Amino acid sequence: MRRISRLMRDAGGSVPMEYGLIAALVSIAVLYSVGGFANGFQHVYGLVSNTMDNSSP
Repeated sequence: MRRISRLMRDAGGSVPMEYGLIAALVSIAVLYSVGGFANGFQHVYGLVSNTMDNSSP
């Protein structure tokens, strides 16, 4: 509880706030790139699957 009260009185909280914003932006970028990777992987998997289905036994 004392830490919370000290944090509320601290006027130098801009640096942790900036780090939080940077972390949020980085996490959004990671999620966006993982989504793109997943779409590309799904496309390749579909091509391989279709090729295997259309191949003669």
